[in-house]
Amino acid sequence: MYATGTMYFNYFENDAIENTEKVIYCRLSESIQRTDRYGQPIISEEGKKVYDFESWNCRIMGKAREKFEKNPLKDCDSIIVTECNFRNPYYKEDKKNYPYLCVYDYEPNNKEKLPDDIIK
Repeated sequence: MYATGTMYFNYFENDAIENTEKVIYCRLSESIQRTDRYGQPIISEEGKKVYDFESWNCRIMGKAREKFEKNPLKDCDSIIVTECNFRNPYYKEDKKNYPYLCVYDYEPNNKEKLPDDIIK
């Protein structure tokens, strides 16, 4: 599924897979604020907002890889993905799906990474 727009993620290095000349392998994490059935934020007993986190295997390619080469990202850097493709191939031999995200373009997010009042 190809997507463009504004999607906020935090970047994490992936030391398990070696990068190639065309692909940077990493993980991207997205925070999603929990809400009740009326759309109101769920607040913990400590008075903090509660979030869920999704994490994606990721491949940085094309124009995004060129940006990465000029200005490498560090662990926990916040980025705004503006062009990507969500992939979910199925391998018959393993009888498993292996979802990942291909990032073709991104911008650094100059805002704070995560608010202090987050419960993980």
